[in-house]
Amino acid sequence: MYLTILALPLLGAITAGFLGRKIGVTGAHVITCTLLVISALLSIVAFYEVGLSGSPSILTVSMLLPVLIVSSLVHIFSVDYMAADPHNQRFFSYLSMFTFFMLVLVAGDNYLANKSAIKALTVNRVGDMFLSVVFGNLDYSTVFSLSPFINESALTIIGLLLLLAAMGKSAQLVGALTAFFAATTGLLQNDIKRVIAYSTCSQMGYLQYNVALFHLVNHAFFKALLFLAAGGVLHSMQDQQDLRKLGGLINFLPFTYTAILVGSLSLMAFPFLTGFFSKDLILELAYGQYEFSGTITAMITAFYSFRLISMTFLTYPNAPKGDYEHTHEQPLIVVVPYVILSLLAIFFGYLAKDLFVGPGSDFLSSALFIHPTHITLVEAEFGIPLFYKLLPAAGSILTGGPGYAMYKFFNGKYFFDVIYNNYIINKALSLGLVTSKVLDRGLVEKIGPFGLTGSFYNTSRQLATLDTGIITSYALYIILGLISITLLLFVPVLRDTTGSVLRLVLLFVAGLVAIIG
Repeated sequence: MYLTILALPLLGAITAGFLGRKIGVTGAHVITCTLLVISALLSIVAFYEVGLSGSPSILTVSMLLPVLIVSSLVHIFSVDYMAADPHNQRFFSYLSMFTFFMLVLVAGDNYLANKSAIKALTVNRVGDMFLSVVFGNLDYSTVFSLSPFINESALTIIGLLLLLAAMGKSAQLVGALTAFFAATTGLLQNDIKRVIAYSTCSQMGYLQYNVALFHLVNHAFFKALLFLAAGGVLHSMQDQQDLRKLGGLINFLPFTYTAILVGSLSLMAFPFLTGFFSKDLILELAYGQYEFSGTITAMITAFYSFRLISMTFLTYPNAPKGDYEHTHEQPLIVVVPYVILSLLAIFFGYLAKDLFVGPGSDFLSSALFIHPTHITLVEAEFGIPLFYKLLPAAGSILTGGPGYAMYKFFNGKYFFDVIYNNYIINKALSLGLVTSKVLDRGLVEKIGPFGLTGSFYNTSRQLATLDTGIITSYALYIILGLISITLLLFVPVLRDTTGSVLRLVLLFVAGLVAIIG
């Protein structure tokens, strides 16, 4: 059965690769996905037999479980994601082949097999050479058995060379420094996949000695969920990866939003989700050794996770209108991997905690020896005040929103431009508008040239209407003129007699009314 687990992905790769034209696209989908699902189910059986029933095996069943479950779901997800690709058979052949070599990597029982699936570096080769020279063998069991009898300097050199090889391959520094470096690098990334990728690199820094395997398995589930959900966003938004050109997708992709939210909360070690049970324990173990740097990194993780969610789903839409018109939620074949990985990201940590790291559990007793001086679970469980245990979770919860607000504050250059534009420039522009519309084009123009020209023009038009060509009208105008001239001649004589002038004016007005009437 154990060899079948490795053989099925290889069989799928060979079938899809060499018989792709005969079986067609659908045949390649069905064969590769079915074989991967069967292999995943067999890995669950192997996990039960080796991990729970104590059956002896050289396979790393704990790693077979996440690798095959995630790979099976990736195969299913790719059926829709790669539907438009003209070379589906080739893609699924490569994907199954990749899964096979991944299984070879995690299932190998010796250093050579373990490294053969990795991009080898010079220091890696030197490390393998030292092992072969010193021990005469590369098998794990032989090396572990002979280690107590080997020169300490040789063991130190071998360990350093292997460490440098791993660091060169996966861009690692040392534990907490790696977590902090990758987390801070991911803070300002605008590519949605790069944010998740740097998050993965950061999480590798948490892989401490005795709970590393548990966190690695947990991490595989919620990080796979994040990558698949990010792929769903890209697939729906014309392959747009720039966070600055997304936004407002919560109403268009609610299910994908839920998947990314679940994965991000588990990544942030939100209480009682899968990531919480391993990541929080790692930080507690670090507290037991008086190391607090992991808490800062956990807070940074919460910040860039909240930033990714906010810029992708919650902020204003920044993509072209056509992208939103053609966006769509994922089909059922993609929803299935989302649901399974979401359930694992929520419940797996709780269900597997006692098995992997529970006090008294003998799950790893035959595979991992922990020296008594390195056992810190007791101190972490009973010797650390409750405040320090709650600090990572509380910091993660309280850092996300305020941290993103602080990011926008610093990214906005302390909002000096906002204050200057809103309260100075805009006010000055409003005042200029009032000056232009009301004063310049209002009072000045109406009273000034436009007003004077308009008055003369209107007056001349009204006077022109008096020229009717009717004799009686002209006679009326003559009489009015005589009366007016007469009044003007008598006003200087009567200017000292106010009453006489008033009577004369009234007489003139009465005469005008009588004539007009």
